[in-house]
Amino acid sequence: TEADLIDFGSGKMRLGAIEGDVENGSLMCGQIAGLIGEVKTCRQIVEETVAQAEEIIGGMAGYVRRNA
Repeated sequence: TEADLIDFGSGKMRLGAIEGDVENGSLMCGQIAGLIGEVKTCRQIVEETVAQAEEIIGGMAGYVRRNA
């Protein structure tokens, strides 16, 4: 909400997250930890990312040919 954004830009949140004062401010972490379904190696993440990029780029080439 707009009120949440305003709160984020003030007080302890502003000190930590925006101004970088980690000693006196507050930082957020772990909000998405519950969404982690598996632990992967860096190699797995990079290989999956490259494969997804290749798939997307390959699909774009077909789109360009159809619309040229």
